[in-house]
Amino acid sequence: IVRDQRTSTPDTEAGVTTAGGRVTSTYPGRPDVTITRDTPDTNPDTATPIGTRPLYGQDEAMHEIMTAIASGENVIMMGPTGCGKTDLARRACEVTGTSFVLVSCDPDTRKGDLIGEAVIDPDPSGESVVPLVFQPGPVTNAVRNSRTRRTVLFIDEPNRVDAVSVFASLYGVLDGSRTLALGSGAYEPVGDLILMAAINPADDSKTAYDVRELDPALMDRFHTTIALTYPDVSVEARALVERVPGLDTDIALSLARVARSVREAPSVSYPFGFRTLAAWGKRVAA
Repeated sequence: IVRDQRTSTPDTEAGVTTAGGRVTSTYPGRPDVTITRDTPDTNPDTATPIGTRPLYGQDEAMHEIMTAIASGENVIMMGPTGCGKTDLARRACEVTGTSFVLVSCDPDTRKGDLIGEAVIDPDPSGESVVPLVFQPGPVTNAVRNSRTRRTVLFIDEPNRVDAVSVFASLYGVLDGSRTLALGSGAYEPVGDLILMAAINPADDSKTAYDVRELDPALMDRFHTTIALTYPDVSVEARALVERVPGLDTDIALSLARVARSVREAPSVSYPFGFRTLAAWGKRVAA
């Protein structure tokens, strides 16, 4: 886990106590929220109850994400396809009562897909000139929502977007001005908004489909960087049993071992994430 040196360590942002090989953290402003995680000398197979399902193998990353939410830090997560980046952020928001707005990017994503754009009014009421109305995009909706409650705007794979200028409008959201430019001189004030992003490494041949290096100007605006990878085989097998009802434990372990072999095979160029593994498990269990 890499943290920007301009920010304090997570343990100064959250109340941390250690007992019996477990670390328990509480979060400022949310006395009802705690997360307990294993220290390295305890059983890595232990599940941490987070949200509606137990969490296997990503305790430290979840701790970092929840600490970032508590302290208002922008976070970028880097890791291969299907290692749980989006799920971790969604479940951290679920536990902390934070709104979650997801934006998925692809090479053709435009500024209007994020911010919104003027569209023809579907009900012009008989006007001779068809009026245009502003249809807000997910970024604008997240900004508006942030004025009433803490909101995480989660951008999935921003480094797949061809045009760097697509994200230029976010700089004001992340900088001191805390405003979102809508165009034509219109602005939206930003409230309690946290930006999170998930990217696949550009130098990983198995996950770098239509992926490029993230714009340094955007990258610099994230306070915390979290590096993720696939968990150990035994941990992934336990997560598979949890995800697929009726799946035999030994079969789950065999499937997890096959998944690991596929990921490590130099001749295989397609990523093998947990979603694919879960699909295998469901077919076997059926």
